[in-house]
Amino acid sequence: MNMPQKEYFKVIENTYIEENKTFDTVQINHRNGNLSFYSNLKHFFDKICELDERYNYGLDLYIELLYRLIIFGLDLYTEIKNNLDYYQMLCNSFKEACLDLYVQLAKATINGKDDEDLLFNLIENNSDKFFVILKNKYGKKINISEFTKNNNKNKININKLYVIYQELKPIINSEILVADIGVYLSEYIFEEMRKNNFSDKISRLDSYFVFKDIKSCDYYKKRWKKHNNSIVKIIPKNVDNYFEGDIKHIDDIENHITVYEYQDIANKYWQGKFTNDPIIETFFQGTFEMKRL
Repeated sequence: MNMPQKEYFKVIENTYIEENKTFDTVQINHRNGNLSFYSNLKHFFDKICELDERYNYGLDLYIELLYRLIIFGLDLYTEIKNNLDYYQMLCNSFKEACLDLYVQLAKATINGKDDEDLLFNLIENNSDKFFVILKNKYGKKINISEFTKNNNKNKININKLYVIYQELKPIINSEILVADIGVYLSEYIFEEMRKNNFSDKISRLDSYFVFKDIKSCDYYKKRWKKHNNSIVKIIPKNVDNYFEGDIKHIDDIENHITVYEYQDIANKYWQGKFTNDPIIETFFQGTFEMKRL
């Protein structure tokens, strides 16, 4: 299959560019691990979208709730790190009955356990304290805009916020705590829209995306703060399939929109509709070569 242009452009992180070598998009996606990482987060996104279909608060409420809990857990974790001598003493004194959470976590830290697991345990075991702090600060209800920093003027009962957390809690793991949830949530919603309504189109997650010109690369570098990254030429070789879409549909999304509004944007993207000032991305499956500018 021939693509509309013989040459495209790509923003890459590598400073070393392998010229005159044929790359395969399948191998690159497997090496980057995007699909496996996405699949590990899918159940979490399923739940977030289900909750927003039910409550209609806007997707960033659930993401911000998670981030607030992470910050709360980090504060507790810092407390442990700053007092390791004290917790080491407790561990030595109570080896037979280390029931206190902080003692257990201090032991884990001393033994070199991953920080992500420690943070996850802190959040899981101290979430009730987090909601008590919220109630003490805001009372029974909290303004959503105060909690999420968007313009939603509605209030939410903190008890309901706690109920939402209890629904999320069984599926939260340490991998979710360190993921860029907002970015992967976009890909999730666009991928679900494709699978359910545009199955003839290739998946963004299983393709290699490029731009038609350097101007679009410059936009991408500025939008995603990749100022130090390089721009290279991409020469498609044997292409199995490709799709052209307007990346502005994704970049202009506000996190506080509801799942239904998000799905409407994804629908326009897969229909091939363009915004007033489009930035066209082309993603394809097949082989290609990379060259310096």
